Amino acid sequence: MRSRATVAGAVSAHTASGETAEQRLVRVRFTPQAWINDNTVEVDPQGPLTFEVPVADATDAAGNWLPDNDYASDQLREHPNAPDWIRRWSGPFEIAIEHDDAAT
Repeated sequence: MRSRATVAGAVSAHTASGETAEQRLVRVRFTPQAWINDNTVEVDPQGPLTFEVPVADATDAAGNWLPDNDYASDQLREHPNAPDWIRRWSGPFEIAIEHDDAAT
């Protein structure tokens, strides 16, 4: 279940395993696209479509998840944890942060 839940306060909170939000990871899904007849369409990937980033990198200063398919979340494409082919992708794309209430 995907949610737009706020993770405010989670940055300093510890999980049962003792991890902080900076240490916890969230999965990011990359969808490669191409322009066909002035429309974007999904295309075959050149590698893995998902990668993980720290929760702190997937939230804004207020602790809210970055919105999917938005300039703010699009920047995750260049994250050091992203596969090389994703960082080099020159076409259109979408980025979604896969999270649920249990992860916050």
